[in-house]
Parts: sequence; structure tokens; C-alpha cells
Amino acid sequence: MEPDARAGFARRLRALKDAVEVSVRELEVASAATPRRRAGRPPLRLKRSTIDGMISRTRPVCPRQEHFEVFVDTCLRIAGQTGRSLPGELADRQAWDTAYRDLLVGMAGMRSANRSAADAVRRLRTADLPPAGDRADGPEVTPDREPADLGRAERPRHRLRMGSVLVRRAVVLALTGVAVAAWAPAPVSRNGTGGGQTAVGGDGTLRLGALVPKSGGLQFFHRPMAAGVRLAIADVNAAGGVFGRKAIGTEVDSGDSPDLGTRALAELISGRNDVVIGPVTSSMSMATIDQVRNAGVVQISPTATSDQLTHAGDDGLFFRMAAPDAIQGEVVAELIRDDGGRRVGILALDDPYGTGLSGHIRRSLARGGVDRVRVQTYDTADASYATEVARIRASAPDTIVVAGFTETEAVARELVRQGLGTDDHTWYFTDGYLSSGQSGTAFPRGTLTGVRATQAGAGVAAAFRERLLSVDSAPTDFTYAPEAYDATIVAALAAVAAGRDDPKGIARAMPGVTRSGERCTDFGTCARLLASGRDIDYDGVSGPIDFTDKGDPARAPIGVFHYKADNSPVLVAHRLGELPTRA
Repeated sequence: MEPDARAGFARRLRALKDAVEVSVRELEVASAATPRRRAGRPPLRLKRSTIDGMISRTRPVCPRQEHFEVFVDTCLRIAGQTGRSLPGELADRQAWDTAYRDLLVGMAGMRSANRSAADAVRRLRTADLPPAGDRADGPEVTPDREPADLGRAERPRHRLRMGSVLVRRAVVLALTGVAVAAWAPAPVSRNGTGGGQTAVGGDGTLRLGALVPKSGGLQFFHRPMAAGVRLAIADVNAAGGVFGRKAIGTEVDSGDSPDLGTRALAELISGRNDVVIGPVTSSMSMATIDQVRNAGVVQISPTATSDQLTHAGDDGLFFRMAAPDAIQGEVVAELIRDDGGRRVGILALDDPYGTGLSGHIRRSLARGGVDRVRVQTYDTADASYATEVARIRASAPDTIVVAGFTETEAVARELVRQGLGTDDHTWYFTDGYLSSGQSGTAFPRGTLTGVRATQAGAGVAAAFRERLLSVDSAPTDFTYAPEAYDATIVAALAAVAAGRDDPKGIARAMPGVTRSGERCTDFGTCARLLASGRDIDYDGVSGPIDFTDKGDPARAPIGVFHYKADNSPVLVAHRLGELPTRA
């Protein structure tokens, strides 16, 4: 029900934007001139990414109150200035405030898991909501000042006072994920001191937690990722475990949104896990970086690729197995050059993924002598992509790259409509679309014939697939299972190298066990080499790894796919890409 509540509210916001006939770009600019509801508050210019999240058709977010207010008030102001008549409740600001309050209360009610939270919800339902904006005077909900419901996480010794309406509202905001930091437990201390803090690491037992998407739009990653972790733990324990003890694995559902991911991570932290495998997405990884750093646990994502993670403030605790976008950009550019592309048009989603990946492709092409490259960004909230495609068409490309997600299909349809189809142009898709679960069956037969696509991730050998099926017979897709397996093995080897299941020691040892030593390919052999005092270079089922000091794999495989006449992609090869010396 929770995603439906957000989806319904997003539909209302889209309806308001469409009725005012304003684009995302225009709304972004106009928001900076919208007076705030509280006197003395500075102007707030909404970012395009914020607007996109509020009105998303696929993954809408529950907006912060200040973002919601500025969005609605900007639309109403534009409607008044242009004389546009808005239907029904779209023009009623009080009705909007009521709808927003109902969204928060409804989501908090669905998430409440104890009496305190339920009581807060009941009191809020009966309370009169003061003028919008007053909430800013209430106490902030911070990691060391938590709401009553923390899932299964250990509760702090101190409690929020529930006597005021402002505190009750802060609790509801935390429960809905509007204040994401509220899900993070108090910073973890090694000795367990401090209010409600939990000791992690150093007890002689390696605990490995997995953030796997058992629900939501990313469920197709669940089984292969979980199978990879389970098989790795089984292999570690079959070889004698770590420090003579069995490693312990725990799986929790991370869903498909940052608020669910932070809640799941809090559960793993409270369960004293030394290393967390996951999450799936780059956005969720970014949302949990502070939580990971404060708790002092190691996090390894099998799948996140965003460049932002390379320089995130993680205190050296975050690692990822999949090729960062810089590596995929090198491979895409190499394919284009091999295919003879000389005039390249790139349509890129205007977010960190699209702009980052397109930048890498452009720079790599330039280094290879292809300098006629036009990059055009687009917003998913726009009604069509006609303008953006027309600008690409004006550059007379022979090659077209689309760096986006599910909206790639709509962009492709517009390319065909404007005469830029695959008969006369070479198309490339990236892993944002290939990993989205979209099959291409929505197109007329032959539309995608010959299109090439790339996806970060290793191939799955038949023997390894059979081993995965021994721990879970259900998976039919094994994408990123090798990365999940190797993330777990590397963590266990780093613990052996560190000599203690202390997360910071494990993090310091992680790069060393993947490079500049004696090559080994399984936990048992590698652990014995470490025990004999030798350095190792673990090369796993996902590739050579070779972690950099920033936690990125220096080399990683990229899958290359071709689309058949029935618009389905077929894997044709894997290319081992390397981080460029100048990313």
C-alpha cells in the first residue's frame, strides 16, 4: 500500500503541473521566486531531481514539506499570473495541505510497529494542523535522537518526549522517511558505550549482512544476489570458517527506496554485522553512506556504479564490485570506434547516472580521435522528448547512444518518429535500461534489430550457475550473483588478513587481498596463503577486482549485448574494462 500512497500523491502533483502547462525546467526556475509561507524564510529553488522524484511515475518519493509547499505554491502562482483556470481541488491550497497531511499519516500508520508510534499517529489524526511551515520550529530528529519505531533495531536509552504536537509530527516525518536520518541508529562505538549504542566487531565471529530487495521494483535482483552471498558463506564455512568459527549471514529486505534501505541497514547494524553486502542501487548507496560511516561498518555493493560513490565521504568503508561508470564509458566508446562511428549523438538522463556516464563516453571518444560528439540531456518528467531528439538530429549523427532507464523506450520511439531509426544509424543502450527489466517487446518487430547494449557485470559460468542453484533452486536470472559472491569472499579474506573481525581493520585489508600478491581463486587456498604470511591477489568469479584505494575495482567486466529481430537482447561477449588514467 505504501508505494500506492506515494504514487497517488505523485499523480496529483503531475496533474497540477500539467494543468498549469509548465515544464520541469520552468518550474525549477520559477520556484526560486516563490515567497515562502513563513516570513523570513529564504527562497528555495527546487532541483530538477527533486521535482522528478515528486512526480515520478515509477518510483515517486514522499516529498519534504518545504519542497511540497514550494512546488504547489509555484504552480498556483503561475496559474494566477497566466490566467489559467485549474479544475477542482487542484486550485485549493488548503485541500493540498490536507492531502499532504493525510499522506504522512497514512504512511506512518502503515509503518507503525509499536504502541508509541501508533499513539502518535492517532493523536496526529485528531490534531489540527497549524499553518504550514511551523514544523520547522520543532525539534530535529537526528541519529542520536530517534523515533520510537526503529524496526528491530536496538532502542536508545533516552526517549523523545511526546508531550508536544511538534514532537509528534517529527516522529511521523521520521516514520515516513521524510527525515531519512531518523532511521540511522546512534553512532556505534566499539566498546558499546553511549546511549543506546551497539558494539560491533572484534568478538571473534564474522557477521555478514545482506541488503537484498525482496520487495518493490528491484525484486529481480533478489534471488541471484542472495544466492551469491549464501553460496560464499557456505564455501567459507566449509573451508573452516574465519578464526575457526563459522561466519554468520543475515538477509534483510532493502526494498527499492532509500528510506526502506536505511531502515534495513539499521537492522543489520543493530544485529552487530561487521560487513554489509549491498545495496543494489547507487542512490541507495549514497543515501546510506553517512549511516555506514557513523556505525563504522564495511559496506560492499555488488551493483552500484555511480561515479559519486568514488569520492563519497565514507572514511574508506565503502566498496563496490561492479564496474564504475568510468569503465563502462570506456567500453561503450571502444565499441563505437570499432563500429566506425564518427558523428555521435548522446541522449542522457539529466541525473548523476546519465550525465556522468555520457561524460565518460564523450571523453573516451575524444581520446580516441572522435571529436564530433553532441550530448543532449533530458528530463523524465517532460511530456515528450521531441525537442531533445530534434537537437540530436540537427547534428547529423551516424551513431546514437541513450544513457537512461525505462524511459529509454520513449526516447527510442521518438528517434524512430524523427527518422533516426536503426536502418541508417547505429544505436547503443546502457545498463540503466538493460537492467530495468524492460524487454523491448513494446516495439514493433525489428525496431531494435542490431542495437548494441552494455551492462556492468560478469558472465556466469555454467558450473557456477549449478552451484548457485544448490543453495536456491528458484533463480532464472543470475545477473550480479558473481559480484555478490566475490563481495562476501573478499570480506572474509580481509578479516583473515586483518586478524580480527573489526570492520575498520577489514576495510584497510580489502584492497591488499585483491592485488599485488600470489594469485588464488578460492577462499580455502587464499586463507591458507594468508596464514603462512604470504600476500594474496584474489581473482574471483566476477573478475580480477584489484580494488583501488577508493574502493573501486580497477578492472571489471562489461557485458556486450546485441538485439535480435524480436527486440530481445542476447549476450555476445564480455569485455574487461579498465579505469581510465584520466576519468
